Amino acid sequence: PDPFLLAVANKDQQVLITKDTDFQLTHEPGQGPAKPVLVTTGNSHNDELLELFARHEETLFRFLEQHTFVELRRSQLVIHM
Repeated sequence: PDPFLLAVANKDQQVLITKDTDFQLTHEPGQGPAKPVLVTTGNSHNDELLELFARHEETLFRFLEQHTFVELRRSQLVIHM
């Protein structure tokens, strides 16, 4: 994972949206981003991703208030503990 992106995301407990599974592997206290959203949709066009985020926006924000790691798949949101 990019150390600069990790530092920026962790500074103020910001959400980091990524398709990079390395961020998932480093999701340990103090190692990875504070609140990663892992996008596992395969090859998707930007308009498809925007539509997915728009469709799940309310639920995604609610999950991120209570959990620290959420995965966005084509058909669902997954909470990782």
